[in-house]
Amino acid sequence: MYLHQSDIEVKDAISPRHAAALAYARAGIPVFPCVAGGKRPATPHGFHDATTNEETINGWWSEADYNVAVEPERAGWAVIDIDRLEVPPQLAELATGSRVVRTPRGGWHIYLAGSLPPTAGKLGPGIDTRGRDSYVLVPPSIVDGRPYLGAAEPPAPWDVMPLPEWIAAAVEQDRPARALASDVPLDLPENVERARTRLRHYVGMGDVAIEGQGGDDRTYRLAAEMLNLGLSEATALDLIATEWNPHCLPPWDHEELATKVANAAAYMQNEPGSWAVGGNTERMAEAAAKYAAANENEAELFSTGRAQRLRDPKPVAELIPGLVEKHCVTYLSGPGGSHKSRIAQEWGARVHTGTPVYGRPVERATFVYVSYENGADEDARRQATLIRRLDLDPSALDDHVYCGWKGRGPLLEIDDSGEIFPTPLWQALDRKLQAIPGHKFVVFDSAYNVFLFKGNAKINETAVQRAIDWLDNGMAAADATGLMLMHPSTAGIARGDNSGWSVAWVNRPRARLTLKPEGTACVTLGIAKRNNAPPGGTVNLHWSDGLMVPDYEVDQQRSLYAACVEVAIAASNGGVPLTLSCRSGAVISGACDQVETICGVRPTPKEMREHLHAATLRGHLIYRGYDKSKRGEQARAGFFPGPKSLHEAPAEPF
Repeated sequence: MYLHQSDIEVKDAISPRHAAALAYARAGIPVFPCVAGGKRPATPHGFHDATTNEETINGWWSEADYNVAVEPERAGWAVIDIDRLEVPPQLAELATGSRVVRTPRGGWHIYLAGSLPPTAGKLGPGIDTRGRDSYVLVPPSIVDGRPYLGAAEPPAPWDVMPLPEWIAAAVEQDRPARALASDVPLDLPENVERARTRLRHYVGMGDVAIEGQGGDDRTYRLAAEMLNLGLSEATALDLIATEWNPHCLPPWDHEELATKVANAAAYMQNEPGSWAVGGNTERMAEAAAKYAAANENEAELFSTGRAQRLRDPKPVAELIPGLVEKHCVTYLSGPGGSHKSRIAQEWGARVHTGTPVYGRPVERATFVYVSYENGADEDARRQATLIRRLDLDPSALDDHVYCGWKGRGPLLEIDDSGEIFPTPLWQALDRKLQAIPGHKFVVFDSAYNVFLFKGNAKINETAVQRAIDWLDNGMAAADATGLMLMHPSTAGIARGDNSGWSVAWVNRPRARLTLKPEGTACVTLGIAKRNNAPPGGTVNLHWSDGLMVPDYEVDQQRSLYAACVEVAIAASNGGVPLTLSCRSGAVISGACDQVETICGVRPTPKEMREHLHAATLRGHLIYRGYDKSKRGEQARAGFFPGPKSLHEAPAEPF
């Protein structure tokens, strides 16, 4: 519908809560309103209605000075909600080292980087958690006349400490399954020596507990690691106390250290010994048998140049030319808020329907989306946006395969030695892919949900290489192409290459793409590596009504928009303004003809109406209803010149 200018204009002076909502949205964190002065959602679906769309936010806060709320999970946060005047001692380190908000009742919200379910009292009386499928109010919201105290802008990454593993374990300890324990006896000499070597390595790297810098969590994780390696509680305590603890700042006393080891034994994800190894003799025999079976025919180990010359290899095929090669996995890496999921879903929809990507023709394939990051509601909203923005038939994506596996566990587990353990989910996915006829385009969202790296496997080059190779081989065997979304390490972001925790994340993939935010509404898509084509080249993508569109489309839309405004102003100056009746009939058709004459692109009637409506929001036009109290041209309804000139270009893309 069209609105009168007085209904849609955003006031220059906005409330602190309105300003905070816009600040969160511009940081890529969806917000939604709660009733003024209270905690009850002011929209029908609560946090499911959260958005970063500034027009929607402005519309909400034009109704009332609502409180501001977020779903912590969608920002990558877990929140500890303490309904006490004093922070409990076990959480004191987090309260001093991470982002903290004082609640109106005198309690505390501690913001941490991680994921938690909503719980009540699992960490102690009056201590709740908020994260996925839940929400918190943020400053400067007010409840019962008292404010939430803290910064009104979103926390920066360095303001938020990582979620301690012991908290996640304590909150979710009633989950049904822990990893099966190894049948290797505890405290075998080789496992004790392996643990001792690792402790000395940590000391040499300066990786010790430091008070005020996550020392409590580091000690808990180290204790769990020692138990996983096949040590008993007593041996783990003894080794940590002698090899590692003296280098901590300050060292733990023996009783505190014993408590940390006991907590690890009680709450750790795996049974003790899950990463242990057997005796060296047995390991050597197993390795010899394994590699002998792979190389039974020695003649197959060697070939000749002539044989290679006479081969007839298949040409390199691409699903999306210049971006995604067939039958392997391309890695798309970018920090949070760079729209990886949104871009990948758009590529999937375009491949599924045969729609070009950035002007590049695609090979059609069935889109399979393995979604760990977003909930089903958010993915459904994005699919609806894709259908609308790509002008697809409503049923065009009905046969695309959606795997909403958030919280269901990984596809592959990888231990410290690089051994791969496919889970039942992997087996189910493989069966599904084999059953789908033709080629498949599988988007994995994202890497550290698909892969579960145990211990230090994530930084173990051999383990990472094997995980990447396993997935590549799985895609080729299923006649599928993969796109793996990946969050880079902090060091990778600082280096500018968006890499992970091991050089294998850089070197092993056949192709890597990167996304780098450029301001609040633009990201640069870069081609970092392609084994079968030169790297380099970028595409600048801009936010536009739910899609990330390239420069040339933005320029085309700007020209189209300007022509629509020009035609509307010319019509009003000629005494026959475009009106609401132009929804149908010859008037809108004639206006589209004039727009095409000006800019060379003919809009659809729907596009024409959308641009005219957008122009009222930006102040380039106003819409005036029929005024029966006036006569002549002053009584006419329609679009008229607004207070702003077209030369005052809006900051956001079209």
